[in-house]
Amino acid sequence: MSLHTALVHTAIGSDGVASLLGTLAQSSAAIVAIVGGFLVSRLVALSSEREGLRRQLRRTEDQLRHVTVSYAEAHAYRLANSQRDFEGWVLDDIVSANPVDLDADDLLEQIPRGSSREEMAPHLEQLITRVNLAKQAIGQRLYPNDTRPLRVEDLEERGLEVPNDDADIYERVVRVVSAGLPARDPLGFAYDIPIIQSPVVLSTDLRRLDESIRDEQELGARQRLLETDLERLATELALAGKPVGVIPAIWILAAVALLGIVVPVVVLATDPTKLPGWQLWGLVALFVLGLLAVLGYILWYARTFNDSADTRPAADTRESA
Repeated sequence: MSLHTALVHTAIGSDGVASLLGTLAQSSAAIVAIVGGFLVSRLVALSSEREGLRRQLRRTEDQLRHVTVSYAEAHAYRLANSQRDFEGWVLDDIVSANPVDLDADDLLEQIPRGSSREEMAPHLEQLITRVNLAKQAIGQRLYPNDTRPLRVEDLEERGLEVPNDDADIYERVVRVVSAGLPARDPLGFAYDIPIIQSPVVLSTDLRRLDESIRDEQELGARQRLLETDLERLATELALAGKPVGVIPAIWILAAVALLGIVVPVVVLATDPTKLPGWQLWGLVALFVLGLLAVLGYILWYARTFNDSADTRPAADTRESA
């Protein structure tokens, strides 16, 4: 044993060294208990918060899934109504026009409510293609001695096949072709009866279109709201998995437990009289440093609350401005 160690043990005494080491261990254990209790309560709160966010996230995902399906159905229904109305408005112009002189831009000026040119343009192209195919198929079944009135049934007897979806197109094309044929009656009387749509039917179609537009807009707004909530919940869940101040507290807790509890207990279990004096005072210094680290952490954590309280009104002021 060195002279310095002997002087230290003589001044403190063997019982005093053991008492000092025991006091360091007990004090460190109290600090660890305080910090550990704080960490446990914080982790329990974080776990509860994360579980609540997960439940909200799953509930929002389910709602978004159902709303997305409903929105797709409402959009398809509204689009079908818009396409049907658009088709009724422009079909006669397409049928009666020469394909070379047909101007699609002029036809796209007749856009139903709730739709757009970009949405109707592909349907118009398909409609023009269907009309051209109908004209070609009907032209192949015409005879040189045909007279009006010419009916679709007459051409079907000659082998014309009319798709179910294009029955109205074939009717209109045959009506236009029949108008250009010589009259069967010597007086030139035409037997074609114009189609007159009832005002009640028009009113019903418009009301149905307006309802489909309103349903689609409401579901679209709800879908966007749920998507925003889903992003917010995902962000909050990610932030909850990275709590502020927990990792430094764990490191401080581990250092205090190791240097303030484990080392003194190990020394007490052996022979504290053999501990050099500088090591003894080193343990005391480490205990003081650990205590200062805990106090500094508590002060820093308290300031984080003050900073968040100070910045929130400023953010609210910016948002209100």
